[in-house]
Amino acid sequence: RPGLVDAILGRSLLDPTGPGHDASTLPAQITELVTVRGTVSVTDLDATITTLEAVQARINTLDALAGLLLERVRRQALRADGLLDQGEPMVVAASSARRRELACRTAVAEVALALHQPEHAVATRTARAQALVARAPHTLTAAIDGRVPWTNAGKVADAVAELDPSTATRLDTAVAHPATCQNPRRFARTLRRTREHLSPTPPEVRHADAATKRGVWADPGTDGMAWLTLYAPAPAIGAITDRLTTTAKAIRTEGDGRTTGQLRADITCALLLDDGTLDLHSAAHAAISAGTGTEASSTTLASTGTTVPGGTTPG
Repeated sequence: RPGLVDAILGRSLLDPTGPGHDASTLPAQITELVTVRGTVSVTDLDATITTLEAVQARINTLDALAGLLLERVRRQALRADGLLDQGEPMVVAASSARRRELACRTAVAEVALALHQPEHAVATRTARAQALVARAPHTLTAAIDGRVPWTNAGKVADAVAELDPSTATRLDTAVAHPATCQNPRRFARTLRRTREHLSPTPPEVRHADAATKRGVWADPGTDGMAWLTLYAPAPAIGAITDRLTTTAKAIRTEGDGRTTGQLRADITCALLLDDGTLDLHSAAHAAISAGTGTEASSTTLASTGTTVPGGTTPG
C-alpha cells in the first residue's frame, strides 16, 4: 500500500502522527499500513519492497542533510561570539588553534545534548561530514540524492581524511558508484583495495607516519568531570579495551552495581594512578564480596570508589 506510506511521509517530520493524537494507540494510517488481509500476490510484495527502497533513499538523504548541518554548526562555532568563557584561565592561555578546538568541542557537546546522543558519536559524524564536504563531493552528492547510505559515506570520509587532496579526489571518483550498490562490509573491502591501489605510500609507511602523532590529551568537561583522550596504535587500544572490559565484567559478576562503562572508567583511573600495588606479579589473591568488600590483595581508589582485584587486573 504505497499510498499510505506516502501519506505518512508527507506529514511534517516534526509531527509524524498528526496533531492531538492519543499516544496510547497507533494512528489509523499506521495500523492500516501493517495490516495484511487475504492472499498476497508477488506484485503486491514487490510494490511494498519498492516503497521500502524509496523510504531508505529518504533516510539516506536525511542522514546526509544531518551531516551537512553538523558541518554548518562546526563552521558557525569557529565564528561564534561568546561561545567560550573568555574569563576562563584555560581559554585565556589557549593558542588560536586550541581555542578553535575548544569551540568545536563545545558545539559538539551542545548538539549531543540537543539530540540525546553521545558526544563521541556526534564528534565522529561531524568530522566525517567535514571530510566529505572538503574532499569527497561525488560521494556526498550521491548521499544527498539518497543513493549512498551514510554508513558507506562515512567510510569514504575516513579514507579521504588521511590522504592528500589529489589522491582523495581520485578515490572519491573511483568509489562513488560502488558506494551506491554495495553493502557496508563489501564496500569496506572495495574501499580498502582502491585506497591501497591509488595511494603511492605503502600501508606500513602510512602507519609509521600516523604513529608519530600518538599522544594523550586532557580536556575539561562539566560538573567536575573531564575527558582523557588516548591516540595510539589500534592493536594497543584494542588490547586495553578488551582487558578493561574483562576486568569490569569480572567485578560485575560479583554483584557490583556499576555499569560496565563506569567500571572501565574507574579501573582506568585506578591503574593510571597506581603506586605499584596493582602489579599482577606482586598481587597474590583477590576476592570481592557481593557488592563491596575486598581482601588484602585488592587495591581501592578512594576518589572513584573502584576496587580492582589483583587476580583480574592487568599489570
